Amino acid sequence: MLLHEVIDEVVDTGVIQQTATEKIRPFIHSQPTVVPVKVIDQPGLFGVEKRVVSGSAANKPVILSRGDLEARRNEVFLDVIEKITAQFGSDGNLQRSDVRGEIQMKSFLTGSPVIHIALSDNIVIGTEEQKTGYGTTLLEDCQFHDCVKRSERKNTFIISPPQGEFLVCSYQLSGEVMSQLPFRLQAIVEDYDTTRDIELILKLHCDAPAAAKALAVTVTVPLPKCTTGITQRLDSSGQMAEFQREEKQLVWTIGEMFGGSKFLSQFKLLVSSRANYQRMEVGPIALSFELSNYLSSHLKINTVKVYEGSHTYVPYRWVRYVTLSNSYIFRT
Repeated sequence: MLLHEVIDEVVDTGVIQQTATEKIRPFIHSQPTVVPVKVIDQPGLFGVEKRVVSGSAANKPVILSRGDLEARRNEVFLDVIEKITAQFGSDGNLQRSDVRGEIQMKSFLTGSPVIHIALSDNIVIGTEEQKTGYGTTLLEDCQFHDCVKRSERKNTFIISPPQGEFLVCSYQLSGEVMSQLPFRLQAIVEDYDTTRDIELILKLHCDAPAAAKALAVTVTVPLPKCTTGITQRLDSSGQMAEFQREEKQLVWTIGEMFGGSKFLSQFKLLVSSRANYQRMEVGPIALSFELSNYLSSHLKINTVKVYEGSHTYVPYRWVRYVTLSNSYIFRT
């Protein structure tokens, strides 16, 4: 009976009409029946063993019962992810920057819901020709999923989500973003006395708000080829430094770093010989990080509203903001 209903909705006079499970599900009323697993005793390598004829996964119904649908936890997840490319000169000034972002959604909602999301008012979606006022951010090259439609209300979008994960939109951040970049690094190389080892001082600042938290912060510094080892002095716990002999590089790792904090490290580079050009072999320095609860665009999702007429449930809505380093380079 259940199979007959499914075929009746999918095929009409021999022509396939609809195959999307989320569209068919509301029209199926028969309750699926679970076939009991048949267990048989069979001689095996170590005597009589119980073997299952079919795997338990094969007994799960393709279409959930109405009671299971109502009892299921209905959730929708929104991830706003931005990846930063930045290059700083030896004087600390920004030379080049690029921020690319995307909004990803995971939908685990019953029925055929419609989701309305509203972005913060500081966001302007358009092209470079559009003018933005003070405190606003222009998002360029915005590409939207086919299931997304723009509402007449400003920065509001109507989504008819498919089941599972999909990309709502992608965008590129336009304009000057120096004041919006989350990290600054000061690198001081002292090699004035050629009779002594090279000294390297690193100061890392996180300019994000206090609510932001960075994990797996890693600073990688190429060293002169004649470097044989290092001595280190770190200003606090929760960090470590390693000299990778084969790669001739220093890797400074900070477990976690909150917005508004700073870390200081001092290193002495032990070299087999000294020359004036060795200072030029230090750097460029690469920074990698994963920063939560912060975006360079300051984009915020103000509201997430779910509308579903045929089911009565209160969905769980989760929003997360993450900034990742794509290429974050400091020249020395």
